[in-house]
Amino acid sequence: EELDARRAGWREAQERAAARGVYPSRPPLGYLKDDEGRLVPDPARAAAVTEAFRMRALGSSLPAIQRMLRERGVAVGASTVAGTLTNPAYLG
Repeated sequence: EELDARRAGWREAQERAAARGVYPSRPPLGYLKDDEGRLVPDPARAAAVTEAFRMRALGSSLPAIQRMLRERGVAVGASTVAGTLTNPAYLG
């Protein structure tokens, strides 16, 4: 019962944050949070993340994408690459 109540409370908090345009957790790769908690592109990483999505759409492997990101100064592990490419936050 306690767990169900906490889950429901977390869902409600996320919905309220989304209604205000605020991202409710740590920003996804390639984004930063502004003073109001809204996502804004990270000038140092956004282009590399865009390239990662382009590469994946063209059939590149996750290790190849990880190498490209590391070459551009974005040190990430394989699980971060996979999570980034499946994160619904990038859909807007």
